Amino acid sequence: MSACMRCCFIVLVAFLLSCNNSAKPRVLTEDSAKPDGTEVNDTTTIISTDTAQAYSAKVLPPAAIKLPLGFYRVKVPCVNCPEVEQTVYFERNKTFLMEETDPESHSGIVRTSGSFNPAGSTVWAYKGQVVKARYTWGGDTLYYLLPNGKRLRMQKVTAAIDNDAWKKKGKEGLVFFGIGNEPFWNLEINQQEHLAFHQAEWTTPLQFDSVNVSTTEDSLVYTASLDSASIKAVIYNRFCSDGMSDYIYPNSIKVEYNGKTFKGCGIKY
Repeated sequence: MSACMRCCFIVLVAFLLSCNNSAKPRVLTEDSAKPDGTEVNDTTTIISTDTAQAYSAKVLPPAAIKLPLGFYRVKVPCVNCPEVEQTVYFERNKTFLMEETDPESHSGIVRTSGSFNPAGSTVWAYKGQVVKARYTWGGDTLYYLLPNGKRLRMQKVTAAIDNDAWKKKGKEGLVFFGIGNEPFWNLEINQQEHLAFHQAEWTTPLQFDSVNVSTTEDSLVYTASLDSASIKAVIYNRFCSDGMSDYIYPNSIKVEYNGKTFKGCGIKY
């Protein structure tokens, strides 16, 4: 091979290699990471969701791509500040809803919704085009991935809606079902906006047929009265654990009945 041909061959190889490398997604930078390795929201370098999708399709066939589904929870340590508990719900349509504890916020919780995409064994969670979190699979275990590369094992939590008893409530025509303990109670609201409140020591629930409904920024409020009884049920858009099971509910609820306050969890159908 002549010197001229060798030169042309080297240039061609270099060109092909540069084209191949350009198809890979850009690496997420960690300039915005805190000293303890946790990420600072909304300041992380973004990566195109289209690029991540193309990368995942190239690495694995669609049938082999593993998706996280349901609720996962992890506690992220923080130096000289309270640890952050993150609970995230992954849906089949590749959207997620995340809650993170934040003592500086009004409610103590920050909620984020967005979409997620798998890229090989990594799962990227976005709000718009901003990367909010990264996760990675280790066998059948999902890990929260810190910018410094450290992995935190996430706990898989059972969704209350997966319970057959709660599914049945939705099929019966309820739009909301809530429960609480100490003392035990439950509350039902049907499609006609009739409300039934029941405490454990009662033989039958108290029925309210004339109910007023209002909304706030993060809640749905039902109020009603019957003779000398009055009730106010505030349903919050916050994840909730009942303290007696491993279930997690999509909503929390506060009930004020005749001067007493009851707190619990529930499901909006």
